[in-house]
Amino acid sequence: KKLWVGTDEGVFIFDPLTELFTFFNDTVPDGNIIHNWVADIQQDTFGNIWIVAPGQGLFRYQSDEKTLHNYRFASNQPPNEGKPQSICIEKNGKVWIGTNGDGVFLYDRNSVSFSHIPVNSNTGSLSGEHIYTMCDYGDELVLGIHEGKLEKFHKLKNTLSDVNAPAVHY
Repeated sequence: KKLWVGTDEGVFIFDPLTELFTFFNDTVPDGNIIHNWVADIQQDTFGNIWIVAPGQGLFRYQSDEKTLHNYRFASNQPPNEGKPQSICIEKNGKVWIGTNGDGVFLYDRNSVSFSHIPVNSNTGSLSGEHIYTMCDYGDELVLGIHEGKLEKFHKLKNTLSDVNAPAVHY
């Protein structure tokens, strides 16, 4: 029952009982803390807190074990290629990550890792696209592409299709 707040300098947690903000300074095993800008914070159905810090990667805080994990994606080429940018957590607990230029990844709880989800090249590609927002829409994810348009990604067929919303494109 605390409020997690992402800022340009990391994460702060607001405690409504004390009415105080404290800096979240837990570290990953290599000693790094979240000190960069935060694009999103979400909690999954298993109690994990997911923190998207595009300059540093994706973090998963296991509140029951009080441990912080860091995930990096793809090549991390400059300026932001392959870095996580957005997150979507389904009601069933599936965690999807949208990246800058490297498409979509899905979290596998069994292997505690992410797998890159290929898109059927006949229906389009997410290569080079910056996925800044994602939304669960049943069998599909709706993807907000920076300086682009809205796309629907069919989760089972691995296909892309345009969302007919010309007023919000670009």
